Amino acid sequence: MGFVDMGTYSWGSTSWILEFYRRALITRWESDGLRVVESHPVPARDIEIHLKSKKIYRYAFMGHGGWGGFLNGSDYSVVLADTYTRYGISEMHLISCYSNSGADEWKKNVSKAGFLKTVRGTVSGWDWVWGSMEYVKESGTR
Repeated sequence: MGFVDMGTYSWGSTSWILEFYRRALITRWESDGLRVVESHPVPARDIEIHLKSKKIYRYAFMGHGGWGGFLNGSDYSVVLADTYTRYGISEMHLISCYSNSGADEWKKNVSKAGFLKTVRGTVSGWDWVWGSMEYVKESGTR
C-alpha cells in the first residue's frame, strides 16, 4: 500500500508543481499494482498513523516542512524526523522545505534496497522551473 499525504502548501507555481508531482507518483504506484491512499489536507496525527501502518510499502509527503526535517500537518502540528515504520519500505518522498536536514533519521524508515528522496533547502516553483531545486536521493538503512 502506498500513502500520499498532502499538507498545506503555497499557491501559485509551487502548488501546481506539487500537484503534478503527486499525480505522477500516484499513477506510477498504481501501475505497479499498489493500492494508493491519498490524504489532503492531512493532520500530523494521520501522517504518523500512515507511517506506522502495517501495510505501508511506499510513502510520500508534499507540503510545508522545516529545519531538522520536520513535516507540517494541515493542523499546523509537526511530525519530527524519526523512525516510524515497522520495517524498511521501498520508497519515501519528502517534498518539503529542508526535508534533507532530517534525512539521517528519515532514512531509517527505508530499506537498504529502497530510497529516500528529500529536498535540500526550500521548495520553490521557480527553482523547479529553472532546474535549481536540489533533490537528494539516498539509500535507506534498514
